[in-house]
Amino acid sequence: MGATPNPGSTLQSIRRGQLTEIDYLNGAVVDEARAAGVEAPINAAITALVHEVERGGFLTPDQVAERMRPLLG
Repeated sequence: MGATPNPGSTLQSIRRGQLTEIDYLNGAVVDEARAAGVEAPINAAITALVHEVERGGFLTPDQVAERMRPLLG
């Protein structure tokens, strides 16, 4: 998308050491799904992963895969 890096707002927030807007993105999907009587496990897992990164730093791809694998079958 061009020669100039343009990271997403979630990554920008993490790099600045700020909380992200993940609760308003994926977290909102989880909340709406619950209100409709269904689950959104992938969105819930992504929300949890981003909160984990906010608290303690980046995860390796293997760590992410390990956490997501049970949800993906």
